[in-house]
Formats: sequence, C-alpha cells, structure tokens
Amino acid sequence: MLVLLAGLAVVLLAGGTVWALLRPSAESGVSVPPPIEVPVPATASDPAPPEPTSAPTPPPSAPATDVVAPPPLDDDDDDEDDDEDDADDDD
Repeated sequence: MLVLLAGLAVVLLAGGTVWALLRPSAESGVSVPPPIEVPVPATASDPAPPEPTSAPTPPPSAPATDVVAPPPLDDDDDDEDDDEDDADDDD
C-alpha cells in the first residue's frame, strides 16, 4: 500500500512539473477568454419612489398634555420600625 501511495506521489509531482514547464505562456499568442459577465438582479433595497397622491397629508397631531399622576403607593412599612432606626442615627 505504501508503495502505491509513493508511486502516485511521484506521478503527480512529475505531471505537475511537466505541465508547469510546457504550458503555453501569454507571449505565445494564446489569448485568455474574457470573464463571464453576470447581470446583477434588482434588490429590494432600491424601492421605487412612492407615487404622488392628490389627497393632502394631514398635519401631525399635537402631543397629549393631560398627564395624570399615578396614585400614591400604600405604606406597607411599619412606622414603629422607622422610629427605632432614626434613634440609632443620633450617635
């Protein structure tokens, strides 16, 4: 098996060397075909401009000025705890 792989490597190296040495150069008059042009499809990022309408655009509405304050929160803390904590701050 190893002999087969070594033989394959030799054949590939020899073939690559022969191809590199004998291939036609650009100076020999062989022309390279031009690249193929692929048309670019229209994308959705280029939308058509909107059609003009005959109806006038309504003016923007004024922001609401009637702001209602939220109701006060219930005091769920005991007032007795608050008094004890305040007494410790007098140190």
